[in-house]
Amino acid sequence: MKNLTIEEIRIEIAQRNLFDWTIGETSIEKTFLFKDFRQAMAFMNTCGEIAEQMNHHPDWRNIYNQVEVILSTHETGGITINDLELAQAMNRLI
Repeated sequence: MKNLTIEEIRIEIAQRNLFDWTIGETSIEKTFLFKDFRQAMAFMNTCGEIAEQMNHHPDWRNIYNQVEVILSTHETGGITINDLELAQAMNRLI
């Protein structure tokens, strides 16, 4: 697994329609907003199952109806294709 260059990240963001994710130095980030805590937790539970299947786990936190997600590949210290695939899977749930 290799870190993507900023150009590769931008291409993947465009191809996967992930324009609502923010690109950082070593991660991509997004805050998901929900009607209430129950919906936020349901989202996290479903994403948790997907992440477990992918063996790629997010850094995240929940504040009532918000789920803040930071995706980075810890083994490489940067953004890999796995981060973009998980971001795409999360977006599909909304």
